[in-house]
Order: sequence, then C-alpha cells, then structure tokens
Amino acid sequence: MKIDLPDIKILIKNILPTSASFFGDFVHPLLGKTATQSIGQRSLNYLEEIKLNNSKSDIGKFNVFITSLLLRSASAESGGRLYKELEKNIRNYNDVDTKNIKDVLKIAMYRFPPQGLETILSFKDLFLKRYQGRWDVYLNEAKTKYKDNFVEDELLSIKGVGLKVRDLALSCFLKEYSANDIHVVRVLVRTGLFVHGYGDIDIGTNPNKKEDYLFMRKLIIRLSGESDFSPGELDRIFWHFGRTICKKKPNCQKCLVKNDCLTYKNKS
Repeated sequence: MKIDLPDIKILIKNILPTSASFFGDFVHPLLGKTATQSIGQRSLNYLEEIKLNNSKSDIGKFNVFITSLLLRSASAESGGRLYKELEKNIRNYNDVDTKNIKDVLKIAMYRFPPQGLETILSFKDLFLKRYQGRWDVYLNEAKTKYKDNFVEDELLSIKGVGLKVRDLALSCFLKEYSANDIHVVRVLVRTGLFVHGYGDIDIGTNPNKKEDYLFMRKLIIRLSGESDFSPGELDRIFWHFGRTICKKKPNCQKCLVKNDCLTYKNKS
C-alpha cells in the first residue's frame, strides 16, 4: 500500500488561519489580555516575544527564564502573576533570596512554593557559578548546540529541570528550541508528519521519556528545514492547533487540514 506523506508546507498554510485563544485571565506581556486570534498571528506574536525578551537586562532575562521553568506546575494565568511579581520585586541577583522568593510565590499563588523556591535558588547559584550571571554567554552556547539539544547543559542537573522544561524556557529567547508536549505529539502523529521521522531517527512518541523526546526534537528540526518556520514557531503552531482542534477528542469537522490528514483520510 502506498502512503502519500503530508506536505509540511501545505499543512502549515492550512493550520495558520485557525482561531485559538488562551484560557483564564492570562495576560500576554505584549498584547495585554488576549482575545481569540489566528494561530498565524500567535506565531508572529512569538517572534515579537523573542525580540522583547532578548532586549531585557540580565536580571530581566532571569525573570523570564524562571517563569518558564515554573510553568510546568502552573496555569497560564498563574504564570502571568508570577512573572509580574518577579519583575516587581527581583531587580538584581541579590534580590533572589529566600525571603523575597517566598513572598513572590505567595503573592503569585504558585501551587508548589517549596519546590519553586528550591528551583529558583538552585538555578541562581548554578547560573552565577557557571556563567557569572551573563545570559549572552549561556544563550550563545545553547544556540550553537541546539541540534544536539544541548544535553550537556549543567542547568539540567537542577531538581525539576528536565529537557522539556529547559527547552520551553530557552525557546523564549531562541527560536531554535521547542518544547514538544503531548499536544504537539498528537498533531504530528495524527496528521502523518510523524512518518517523516522514519529512517535515520530513532522513533518514539512519549514526550516524557528522554529518548522519545529527543526524537521529537530532531523531527521538529527536520520539519523546520522542510518548511519556512523555525522549531520554536512550529512548536507554537502545533501546540495551539492541538489545544484548539486536534484535541484528545478531535474536532475534525472544524479542522482546516482534514483533507491532508492521514488519520482523517483513513477514517473516511
């Protein structure tokens, strides 16, 4: 049986007009309180976010990175509150102490204060020791090693900081990084883009397993090379699409890519 692999460029073109919205009271740092927007616009917003984040001071970058690290245990609106409190109270590395961080986590209503405190203080200590607090050095090293996913990054030794969490934080500054969660994996598998990974990449579909996660990273990098979008852009595009249309119970009737989707065509 012959299988026609989906064309990444056609799929993306048809996904971009899909409407997507954030949930709850999340406040976007660039747009304010977000309304429903197309996934294409959200992809453009992401590129603007990167510019904004890279223009910040070292302590400003620290606050953005820390917020992303802790988003694994927070809702989007909680993440917005956390970033707001960090920006208000953390103006230099000396401000990153036990009392200040406890206060920030409490006001932000972060769900796991002890774990959040440990992550932030451990990150600060290791980052100052390894990079002297200089984000240009760290981000440049991460950018040069993105194809191997910077697996030797010493910051991965911090409790609670795995590849996916670290990659989400890095993707706030570098479009070469993507944090491929279950929403992204679901879209890749159902549409058939997953099949582009057969050959010289080890296959895997569980983003919580290191080997499978690294496969997905390599697949996204490969798909990036076959499209006009960076890994970070593809990650956001597929994430929004997976949350909005290609959910656990997919809304195929509203799907703009169903005619190019291997799963839908097989069901029809």
